Amino acid sequence: MNLITSLSRRAFSYEELESEVWEGHPYHPCFKARTGFSLEDHAAFGPEAGQSFALQWAAVRREHSRMALPEGE
Repeated sequence: MNLITSLSRRAFSYEELESEVWEGHPYHPCFKARTGFSLEDHAAFGPEAGQSFALQWAAVRREHSRMALPEGE
């Protein structure tokens, strides 16, 4: 990382900064983990790519849905 890049990030919002900071992340055990994403999915939907896309919404009646949480959640 160079100083110019570092200084230019000072005015970023949290969301902008989080999507721009990638230098140390490859060494993290869950680097930007998105289970099931292909490389194309990362490029299309990952915030780092800065792409916009339309969300697809679905409605499900409560009686047809189920919530499962880990123990203690």
